[in-house]
Amino acid sequence: QKNTNKLITKQIMSNNNNNSYSLVEEFLLGQQIVRDFDTDSSVEKVEQAKQHLNRAAIYVNNLDLFSSNETVEDMHTNDLKYILLPFYLALIEQQEIDLSKRLKSIQIAKKCFENFIEICEILELLNESTKEEIRIMNEEEIITPQLKRQLLVQKHKEKKENEAKQKVLNERKLKIIKQKGEEAEDLVSTDMLEIERELYLIEINNALSTSISEIKLIDQEIPLLKHRQKRLDEGGEEALILDSKLYRQKVEDWKKSSGKPPITLYKDSKGEIRQKVFQPSWIQPTVSIEQAGEIDYQIMLAQQQKNNNNNNNVVKTFSYYNIDPEEIEEYKDESDPDDEIALQQARDWDEFKDDNPSGSGNTTGNLG
Repeated sequence: QKNTNKLITKQIMSNNNNNSYSLVEEFLLGQQIVRDFDTDSSVEKVEQAKQHLNRAAIYVNNLDLFSSNETVEDMHTNDLKYILLPFYLALIEQQEIDLSKRLKSIQIAKKCFENFIEICEILELLNESTKEEIRIMNEEEIITPQLKRQLLVQKHKEKKENEAKQKVLNERKLKIIKQKGEEAEDLVSTDMLEIERELYLIEINNALSTSISEIKLIDQEIPLLKHRQKRLDEGGEEALILDSKLYRQKVEDWKKSSGKPPITLYKDSKGEIRQKVFQPSWIQPTVSIEQAGEIDYQIMLAQQQKNNNNNNNVVKTFSYYNIDPEEIEEYKDESDPDDEIALQQARDWDEFKDDNPSGSGNTTGNLG
């Protein structure tokens, strides 16, 4: 579906030289740029997407496509995609990286996400799990671990079902295109409209899940940006630099006292992947041969020190009982289990027991 949309947007750009687009064209152009943010989210692209989708939003408001008196069942399939307009506008606002403007941008993004959820609620597009999650979020209810796990499992299950359903629908769509030719999408057929409708509903459902997650993240980010702005107003950039130095000093002090690495909120997964480029599939050594030899040498010294400490403890034990340390070796010889006389006596006793088993005296005496 994404590849088809790319072809459509290229065709729109090539056929229109006056930069005056219809509602459908404005929406598709903006939608495609937003979907390509993973590969290209430059300032120019973000601004282009914002302009296209803002003009599309003006078209939608002027046409009054959404009404509180109708549900999604009453809407035409071609109008369903415009429900996603506030969702895409929110994603655009989140691309702001200038910290001096980001607080305002994410506040606008939150309003757009909430507007999108409100539209979906009016059109009766919310399922039970989504309603429950929105209720908990609005009431700021403390979630128990059991309920949190239940919601995550339900969301993951819905995501898998949507992906499987989306795959089947796309395969059906491609099959119809192959049967009717390249202009199949321009043909108004019941099968094509049904497939398009299901795909739009799945995309809206996925956008709802994303919106709820993003609102939670925005609620966590807003206090941080407000604190930054407050410190900036109080002491300027020097206050922020001082806070950064104090934070780094606290981290260093904590590392020295605990011996554990600091907790990081974000994981640099791209950096880890970058470090693994051109590396073999097997595990490489982490130390050189010289370092390994030094480690073995230190282990040997530690073992020798431990043995010496054990010998010193033996001397201290005898000293505690008023035994002269010089007599220790003599004491050891006297208690040596390998003493030849004791060993010979033990052997003789074993031989006697072999020749005279228990109870054999009476039996031998009665043989007569």
